[in-house]
Amino acid sequence: MFENSGNNKDVYSGILVDGSVTEGLAAFNADMVPLATGAAATRRALRQFLSARGVDPISAADVETIAAELLTNAVRHGSPLPSGTIEVSCSITGNVLRFQVTDGGGGTPKILPLSSTSTGGRGLRIVDALSSDWGYANNETTLLVWAKMELPER
Repeated sequence: MFENSGNNKDVYSGILVDGSVTEGLAAFNADMVPLATGAAATRRALRQFLSARGVDPISAADVETIAAELLTNAVRHGSPLPSGTIEVSCSITGNVLRFQVTDGGGGTPKILPLSSTSTGGRGLRIVDALSSDWGYANNETTLLVWAKMELPER
């Protein structure tokens, strides 16, 4: 669980997690250190959050794949926020799950053309295939990339 001494925050290796539930909304928020270890810890904490909320294993695996792709993009192509972290959140309202990553910017996300010789550039194509919708919002200092999924009735 995510509750710790009543403050709803747990510290995992490389991230600070805040998990809460209010009136039909379940939320997961984390500040991730922009390193591979921070991404792995975030995915583990996300997996625990999804399990605790009763998300079926197939949908949870899809959410974890979406998370991996968006976190990887933030670490590779973005920059940390002024806090030195990347913000991660996941919310479930009814049967709609929204996962998002906010970093210090560094470009505009776009699906790249497929290439048989490229070793990368497939992440957003995977996000597009697994999500019901995805998008981004950016300004001079931040880039927020989000993806939505329709979950089966629980």
